[in-house]
Amino acid sequence: MNKKYKHNIDEITYKNTLRWMRIQTLFLVLGAIISFMLVEWGVNGFKMSLAVFLRSFGIIIPMLLFITVINIVTSHMFAKQATDLAEGLAKAANGDYHAKLDPRKSAVFAVAYNNFNKLEEELKKSNTLQDEFVNNYSHEFKTPITSIKGFAELLLEEDLDEKTRKKYLKIIVEESEKLTYLSNSSILLTKLNSQGIVPNKKKYSLDEQIRRCVILLEPEYNKKKIDFTCNIEEVDYYGSEEIMEHLWMNLINNAIKYTPENGTISVNLRNYEETIIFSVIDSGIGMTQEEVSQIFNKFYQVDKSKTTKGLGLGLTIASRIVELVEGKIKVESEPNKGSIFTVTLYKK
Repeated sequence: MNKKYKHNIDEITYKNTLRWMRIQTLFLVLGAIISFMLVEWGVNGFKMSLAVFLRSFGIIIPMLLFITVINIVTSHMFAKQATDLAEGLAKAANGDYHAKLDPRKSAVFAVAYNNFNKLEEELKKSNTLQDEFVNNYSHEFKTPITSIKGFAELLLEEDLDEKTRKKYLKIIVEESEKLTYLSNSSILLTKLNSQGIVPNKKKYSLDEQIRRCVILLEPEYNKKKIDFTCNIEEVDYYGSEEIMEHLWMNLINNAIKYTPENGTISVNLRNYEETIIFSVIDSGIGMTQEEVSQIFNKFYQVDKSKTTKGLGLGLTIASRIVELVEGKIKVESEPNKGSIFTVTLYKK
């Protein structure tokens, strides 16, 4: 932060706090004088002799001095605390998210100091995720574009055999699909965040929809030789078929992504009197409690090694959909022991 700007903030805050405390002291002094004089007048029948007047001021003056000293001391203390808080807020406003305040020195500002520190932590996390997103987003888009350009240039060579040409075309198709997925995920999340209600609701078979999602993802889990099981009860659900499909696809695909070869995944759907419970259980890499607390944040990815593809938008999309349909989503996980994602939907 600019030193001159910081000095101005400190000086203005300090002066304003002192001014407020002095005004308070003035009112206290005037109130004490008026109250004491009214008592004296009342006791003496509004007959003020010199002796009564001097006695009154003999009591009032020490009391006023005491009040003034106490207020001077406390005003400087309050001014220092208010200045620290103002300085911290100014740093945060200028993008510096490392301005911690010491709660032990907060006094009457204890709640404000604690809330400020929480705000700083959240802003720091958000800023880190934004930076990661920019890096990931640019990398994930740049890589397939570079591949498409490179292999398209190779296809222009006249001495390519048919087998090699088909191989290059296949790579171009795969990279194009990757770009499409990234674009669609970003657009979908933006659309969901702008919605306040679920459009195009109708009654449909939820169990059939989930079975269809499992079939669509079959090539993915077969490729990793995952033992995939389904325990699905018949359920009719009133909602948006399009939006709910994104929910199931993201949750099941997430389980496949983080489950190693020869692992297990179980998809379950239970129909109760007032609720519908969906769960997907995997034997994947699992997560720590700190990771669990962040997985629904935009752009957050558990696997930092880049062995899995994506931008960390899938679970954010899933969480937003559950929020839109006024349901609940819960995660239970332990490192190297897999994860359980449970979605609770409420029947209207």
